[in-house]
Amino acid sequence: VPHMASEQGLTWEQVQVSTGYEAGMFNRDGYLYCCDEAGQLIKDTYVGPLYFGADGQYTSGDAELDTYVADILSQLYEENPGSREAMLRQIYDYVKNSFRYLGRNHYEEGATGWEIDDAKVMFETGLGNCYNFAGAFWALARGLGYPAVTICKPLDKIGGVHGWTEIADVDIMDADGEIELPVHGGKHLDVNYVGKNLADYDRMLVLSHFKGHPMGGYGGAIKQLSIGVASSFGKAYIHGVGKPEDIWTSDHDSFLEAMADAASSVVDYFKGNIIYVNVMKNMSVDCDCCAVAEDPCIGDIGILVSDDPIAIDQACIDLVYACSDPGKPHLIERIESRNGIHTVEAAADLGFGTREYNLIEV
Repeated sequence: VPHMASEQGLTWEQVQVSTGYEAGMFNRDGYLYCCDEAGQLIKDTYVGPLYFGADGQYTSGDAELDTYVADILSQLYEENPGSREAMLRQIYDYVKNSFRYLGRNHYEEGATGWEIDDAKVMFETGLGNCYNFAGAFWALARGLGYPAVTICKPLDKIGGVHGWTEIADVDIMDADGEIELPVHGGKHLDVNYVGKNLADYDRMLVLSHFKGHPMGGYGGAIKQLSIGVASSFGKAYIHGVGKPEDIWTSDHDSFLEAMADAASSVVDYFKGNIIYVNVMKNMSVDCDCCAVAEDPCIGDIGILVSDDPIAIDQACIDLVYACSDPGKPHLIERIESRNGIHTVEAAADLGFGTREYNLIEV
């Protein structure tokens, strides 16, 4: 029994005993707890939007949902333990890969309070619409300690009201329409269509997972500047080389050149205020955008940083050719069979970067 000593002898009082955990949130057996600076469990209070009950456990307010979440998180922690950030990716993949779409009920714009029931339907049946997917991810993200919130709003480019989950402030670039960026001296395009909200920013960090691509041969900084930044219409416009209706039938090399055209307009818009990060890790011949991508065929090489999108893509391609990984022929075949290097060549011709570089290891 916890007790305290005093000058009068022992007094039997309830005293908090340290959990042995550092301050902050932690997961045990799939359940989320939080400790204060003294190492004591936080109870009967909110931490942000997360409520921790009398037993110190986070609760959604629905015991059945809490059990679903704890069972899934416990399984994921056991199969592939990792940091909280790594686990967030795991639960995203879990929701994406474990459940299937089925049309269900819809809500009016701004509706709230639907996430618990919709999450339970998804966990119970494995089938649901955008609200069920959002609810399932919301429940699991909160089980990791993220202050996830569900959103119920219209998306003009998709049509209708949709549900999704946010764990941080998110700015969907073309949610409110698009703007035109001029393309100067392009091989095919005179204009590029990007999300209207791009105008709210004066600099950009372009983070790209370098890998193969079923159309471009490879995906890196230039593809991210073009297809990645383009609005929904703009993506079709680039793929169709100025004719969205030709999205799947345009001349292939012209499409690669159109990507370079579009990328140049973004570089011009930001007047060089862009930093590029290419992550050469878990590289597949397929893009991350593929519904079913082939497993990675080549091991980790490193992370490259540059202020030149052409140089960083060229360096990544060179590193693939130079590496000793036994899987590199498969990735090289994908790049060469789609003439992927032509995107770099076309970009260099436009002059918004150079293929020459110095590789400095740190």
